[in-house]
Amino acid sequence: PIPCVPWQSQTSGQYQRRVHGGFKTLNYKFNSVLGPAATQYDVFEAGSIETLVSRVIEGFNATCISYGQTSSGKTFTMEGFTYEKPKSERKHQIYTPHFKKTPPDNYGLCIRAINSLFSQLQDEVKNPEDGQQVINVTVSFCQLYQDIPYDLLTPGSSGKMIPLKIRWRMKSGFYCENLYTHEIKTPEDAIRYLQIGVRRRVVASHRLNKASSRSHCLYTITVERIRGSETIKSKLTLVDLAGSERASQTGALSNATTFKEAIKINRSLMVLRNCVDALAMAARLRLPRHTGD
Repeated sequence: PIPCVPWQSQTSGQYQRRVHGGFKTLNYKFNSVLGPAATQYDVFEAGSIETLVSRVIEGFNATCISYGQTSSGKTFTMEGFTYEKPKSERKHQIYTPHFKKTPPDNYGLCIRAINSLFSQLQDEVKNPEDGQQVINVTVSFCQLYQDIPYDLLTPGSSGKMIPLKIRWRMKSGFYCENLYTHEIKTPEDAIRYLQIGVRRRVVASHRLNKASSRSHCLYTITVERIRGSETIKSKLTLVDLAGSERASQTGALSNATTFKEAIKINRSLMVLRNCVDALAMAARLRLPRHTGD
């Protein structure tokens, strides 16, 4: 078993990082730290998800990412669905989601964000500040499995998921070519598409998790607001990353597929970390220096 680290409530500290053959002490700081007794509502509030939703309605893009090692609770935080043991007696059987048996208190950030979005949009329609407007909402659900994107909501004619290609263009940046977007009118529509994608994503069983995500999943809600000749598009992207793994702990050394997945997962998470580090460093370099005068 993996030893547990005692929970501590402090929001700042230091860690050692290897730099050019040596070590450098760096500081870190969190906005908040939640203990093991925290509820899904506590996470929703601490993460300021309702504020993110408000900014999306105003026309800004926002992203919520669940990041951590395998079996740390990322998917539960994002989805919250109840997973049940299958009836078969096969070895390494995979637990499957059971939506109807999920208590509302367990609903994760995705469903809470969806409900918050439609609640706020309803207030916008009732009390428009800038005159009459048309609001369109669409969703897409993509998974990145072994570095290849797939559409979780639109399988091919054979029922298998079709690999997509990542493109780039000046106005929108990177995007998945041929990733379908589905128009929704109610929060129930959005949740239904979420559940369809959850059932189709790649999941496997290993020593630490009976329903381990083997892909990075991006559920994206796009809000389009039309006022006269002006159109504003913004996105809320909810990301459930696969967890970092050690093959010696998960038992992946005895399973070629799981081992290959773990390599891809760990490598992609390292690339993400490097991107975040580069952006943070660039932001620090752009900050004006204050002399204290």
